[in-house]
Amino acid sequence: MDSALQLGLPEARIPLAQAVVTMATAPKSNSSYMAINRAMADVRAGKVGDFPRCLQNKHFDGAEVENKGQFYQYPHDYPNHYVEQQYLPDVLVGTVYYQFGENKNEDAARKYREKLLADVAARKQTDKI
Repeated sequence: MDSALQLGLPEARIPLAQAVVTMATAPKSNSSYMAINRAMADVRAGKVGDFPRCLQNKHFDGAEVENKGQFYQYPHDYPNHYVEQQYLPDVLVGTVYYQFGENKNEDAARKYREKLLADVAARKQTDKI
C-alpha cells in the first residue's frame, strides 16, 4: 500500500495487483483467528493475571533487578533463539491458544516447534549427565 501511495496512479496499479494476487493465492488458515478468539474469551471471563516478573519493566518502581526477582532470558542468546521461560500470567500457565492448522505452512511450523522442543529436552538430559 505504501508503494501505491508513493507511486500514484497509473503506476500504483502494478503493486496493488501483485498484492491482490499474493493474498488471493496464499494458503488460508483460521488458526490465528481461533487463537485470538480463545484468548479474548479468557480476558472477557476475567481469566487474567499479572505479567511474569521477568517481562515487567525493571525500571518501573526503581527497584534493582536482583531485588525484584526479574531475570529475563533473551531468547536470541540461546540455541535456535529459544529459551524456556514463563510468558503467561500464573493463572494461564499451560493454556494453549494456538493450534496448528492442516496446511503445509502450519505443518512445517508444527514440525519445527516439535524439533525445537525435542532439542531442548535432549539438552536438559545432557546437562543432567
